[in-house]
Amino acid sequence: MKRPDVDSLVSAVLIAAEPGACIRRHAEALPAKGRVVLLAAGKASRAMAAAAAGLLGERVRAGLVVGRWHGTPGWHRTPGWHRSPERCAELPPQLQVLPADHPLPTERNVLAAQEARGLVEGVNADDTLVFLLSGGASAMLTLPSAGLELDDLRAVSDALMQVGAPIGELNCVRKHCEVLKGGGLARLATARGAGIVSLILSDVVGDDVGVIGSGPTAPDATTYADALRVLEQRRVLSAAPRIAAHLQRGAAGHVDETLKPGDPRLSRVRNLIVGSNALAVEAAATELARQGYEVVETLTRIEGEAAEVGRDLVARLRELATPAKGTPRAVVWGGETTVTVRGEAGVGGRNQELALAAAVALEGLPRAGLLSLATDGVDGPTDAAGAVVNGQTATAARRAGLEAAEFLSRHDSHTFFVRHDGGSCLVRTGPTGTNVNDVMVGWVE
Repeated sequence: MKRPDVDSLVSAVLIAAEPGACIRRHAEALPAKGRVVLLAAGKASRAMAAAAAGLLGERVRAGLVVGRWHGTPGWHRTPGWHRSPERCAELPPQLQVLPADHPLPTERNVLAAQEARGLVEGVNADDTLVFLLSGGASAMLTLPSAGLELDDLRAVSDALMQVGAPIGELNCVRKHCEVLKGGGLARLATARGAGIVSLILSDVVGDDVGVIGSGPTAPDATTYADALRVLEQRRVLSAAPRIAAHLQRGAAGHVDETLKPGDPRLSRVRNLIVGSNALAVEAAATELARQGYEVVETLTRIEGEAAEVGRDLVARLRELATPAKGTPRAVVWGGETTVTVRGEAGVGGRNQELALAAAVALEGLPRAGLLSLATDGVDGPTDAAGAVVNGQTATAARRAGLEAAEFLSRHDSHTFFVRHDGGSCLVRTGPTGTNVNDVMVGWVE
């Protein structure tokens, strides 16, 4: 069976989403004159900061870079084909560098957020704040509202993730429990007359700037009542009692709301998307065409349960099955799925779960395969970025005593792939330093 060169496919996707290149493509958005204060937060913070600092030069008078590179398992193993010069370059000495954790915030995230607050509060009318935002910043810039503590935010975030709440719901709650989110950073910076340019690498389906990183410089159309409704509908009110009480006070009008659309302070803010999932999907389609595939469909904004999306993609492949001598065909989907944990769960991630569900559905379709990839290189609490499967995967595993459907039923996809054929199905990149959601590729001969 003809199969795509998966290494080249992964490489093409990650090169397209390389943060430094995304910044350089939008260099005209950076302030042309005057002093600049630089703040970068998220999984792509170092690469974005290095590229922006290189363009701005000595006009950068101060700054802070908050990211996840220090002490990250596997970081040093990231393959060279997407180790950009910006990721390896030394940052200018006026930029302070602080580590943070993801997906659940830790004390060092709070310390980083406190430093970010201090930096922003020191920006004056003669400065422009250049804010470089990428996926993971919601956790990395965690500063609890008055009366709340880190443990409260961890508890509510963990509870919402466990029940499969989409990122919009999770960030709605975060924005109403923290200082910097929901336009909070813009509120602080514009208080002294500064202008803000936010360059954003989107990890959110639909590229809503109010959702990416919980919208530190964006207006927030949601309310305390909306956030409270999320907890009620997801049945996690009891997970963080202080959070519930705080949201109830806010809904009653006793706590200031987030920055709303139309607020005059937003006239000093420019939010610009510099990279998104669409770039990654387009790059995958281009590479597949180079390899001789007819790409019959490209879609973004894919959401839903990972296993269901995997089965839907296989159903699409069955529709596209061609005669043995036909031109091989492929489809490319992009977005971000969720995994709703029911009962005891094993080890896995949304991309590996999607691939495992696809492996089960692909049985009986020997001339087809599927790749599901997390562009940040981290799929759940594992060392894999995703997995690649075909119509023989589940059958071969059964011969070795592994029943794919059983592992799928307990959300134990990573364990399955590790045990099957020495982990040959797993795609391992290490953390990539970018994040533009997931890319799913299916092909048929």
